[in-house]
Amino acid sequence: MRLFIAFLFLLSFIFLGLTPTSGQDSLRTVELKQVIIREGRATKPQISLSAGNSLDQALESNGAVQLQRKGVFGADPVINGLSGHRISMSLDGIRVFGACADRMDPMTNYLGMASVAGMEVMEGMGSALEGNNIGGHINFSVFNLADLPRSWSGNVGLLAQSNGFGGAMNMALAYKGERWGFRYTAEAQSADSYRFGGGERVDFSYYRKMNHHLALEKNMGNHHFRLNMLWDKAHDIGYPALPMDTGFSEAYIFWLTHHFVFSDNISVENKLYHSQIYHEMSDEERIDKLVDMDMPNWSRSSGGYSRWKYHQGRLATEVKGEYYQYYSFSEMKMYPEDFIASYMQTLPEVKRSVFALSAVLDYRLGLNYWLVLNGRGEFLVDELLDERGIAQWRVLGYDLSSPRNFEVYNANVRIGRRIGEASTIDFGLAFGKRASSLSELYAYYLFNTFDGYDYRGNPDLEGESAIQWQLNYQYQQGSHSVSLDIFSHYFFNFIMGEVDPALIRMTPEANGVKAFGDEQAAIISGLNFQYIYEKDSWNFSLPIHYQLGQRANGEPLPLMLPLSVRPKIQKQRQNWSFEMEYEAALGQFRISKSFGEQSTKAYHLVHLGLQWEKANWKIKGQIQNVMDQAYRTHLDWGGILRPGRNFVLGLSYGF
Repeated sequence: MRLFIAFLFLLSFIFLGLTPTSGQDSLRTVELKQVIIREGRATKPQISLSAGNSLDQALESNGAVQLQRKGVFGADPVINGLSGHRISMSLDGIRVFGACADRMDPMTNYLGMASVAGMEVMEGMGSALEGNNIGGHINFSVFNLADLPRSWSGNVGLLAQSNGFGGAMNMALAYKGERWGFRYTAEAQSADSYRFGGGERVDFSYYRKMNHHLALEKNMGNHHFRLNMLWDKAHDIGYPALPMDTGFSEAYIFWLTHHFVFSDNISVENKLYHSQIYHEMSDEERIDKLVDMDMPNWSRSSGGYSRWKYHQGRLATEVKGEYYQYYSFSEMKMYPEDFIASYMQTLPEVKRSVFALSAVLDYRLGLNYWLVLNGRGEFLVDELLDERGIAQWRVLGYDLSSPRNFEVYNANVRIGRRIGEASTIDFGLAFGKRASSLSELYAYYLFNTFDGYDYRGNPDLEGESAIQWQLNYQYQQGSHSVSLDIFSHYFFNFIMGEVDPALIRMTPEANGVKAFGDEQAAIISGLNFQYIYEKDSWNFSLPIHYQLGQRANGEPLPLMLPLSVRPKIQKQRQNWSFEMEYEAALGQFRISKSFGEQSTKAYHLVHLGLQWEKANWKIKGQIQNVMDQAYRTHLDWGGILRPGRNFVLGLSYGF
């Protein structure tokens, strides 16, 4: 398996060596003529980071994405009601896995605003090139030097906020020459605990973080190389919805990209990457604890892929061969006041190796119809590496000393039609299976504060299978555009924790023990609607979202978004721009009692923004939650309220 990706790279370079070069030497990214590969549905444009002051705000500006929060930092993205292991994320196409077995550190924790150029959101199983994920995929792109002016450029920015007395500083410096170039970014963020609407402080909602990213590019004729190196370090990250915080975390991520265009019809992209992450959970600052506890976590991933694109006439296709492996390990150390310290592996030391082959085919059936087919197959091997972790599972009757193999796949077909000059409609149908996550298989007594149960994995899980359909309508005429997306996911075996009365809790305050099971079916349906009006200096948008989820036994699925709206109006005049946004959601009373959900009240918020820009200077001011409302969304854990009124001021200078 490990040799396969090396073979792909060797094969690519052999072909490249036989291909005549143009002799040109300039720092540029050579691409095919514009070709749209529709992965599941019509491809959305990348989300601009100008949508907010953070990655979280930029993500929420996309209609299909919401955020699941355990605190102000480290939100987990949700795509059309699906989150966690049912969706995947990548950085510039590479796979980075958080270290915490309890998902306190999604990949977004280790990214910086200064280094990320945009985001692409792919819904459902249509993102076959990116993984066997049932819910969808988010890719964070980095800056490309080809988009920068020649010679030197850069910027410096400062940001301050009143709620939590937070601040951020960032800088970027880039050079673009004839044959090479670089871009370096650095940023630091910090904030104290914020106050929710009405004035009370939310304890343990502080954070401290810094991020560095260096990109080097070199052009050698038709061969274009780019090396990226990222270092992220954080400490004192509070999670008010959890019994522990992040005392310290650190990530190193490296990736090398090679790009080559054979002709106007064929191109190839090759990548090699490696990342390693350390994440330490600590309850050092907590007072109401029964016992002192530390939970260090480690993650490493290495891999590569070769991605080939071909375009001829009405046909466009991509083929991708990929191999990667990742290592994960979590342990818990408890220090009782009057007893000997104890030790347990909450996720035994485990390595997962994945070989994958995927393809997308886009064919135009005349002027008004198109057909898209995509699919992916994966072969996985899990190996538990530490005898102590293997021994833990022997206590429960499992022998995990030998490697375990899994196979998963998905397939998607989509057909679309243009209706007149202004409208398009397309329908997609997909079937697939995802592999159970390492936590779902091997987690050992992880305490879940949401429902108050200890969770253990289930090595008997064979993965989660689902069938999906999605109907999309789009209309654009003059200054008006409308999009309506209706979707439904039917799970044959929805993986969820089920109470196991035969097991004894490990956590003193736990209600009992749950083991992951997949015996029940479930269905999630919903819609995303958006209206946009753009004319001259005016811009108005009205997004509406709704989700409904239910298990086969009739109980509602947890963490389903109620009807929500977020209209925004923007006006530009000379160097000034103004925006006003209204955010509202109905209450959610269809709750999962077995998951410990609480009902959520309706809320109404108003946000204001004003920006002045001239020459190289930009000043931006915001008032978030103008009416200082006390509120939370239904996706937020533990009943923790979100920040109240917040004044934000930003200043930047670029050259």
